[in-house]
Amino acid sequence: MVFLVYDMIISNYETPSSFWCLGNLKIDGAENIIKTYQANGSVAQHVIQNVPVSEMVKKYGNYDSMRLFGEWDYKNYLLQKYCQGL
Repeated sequence: MVFLVYDMIISNYETPSSFWCLGNLKIDGAENIIKTYQANGSVAQHVIQNVPVSEMVKKYGNYDSMRLFGEWDYKNYLLQKYCQGL
């Protein structure tokens, strides 16, 4: 799914942050945005495809945490933290 947030195209509806940005519709045009999407060109897409969750857990997980997450939510949390650290 792809969403328009102002002029920026975001490839994630749950976490519409700059890490999911595929481009600016007015500047980059639809064709380039589609190519970026297909190539997993946003920072978050690249991380999901190339960084194991275990690496994100080692870097940003907290073994002693009492927080309760579903698996999907926890992976999104780790992904956001990892992208912020780049």
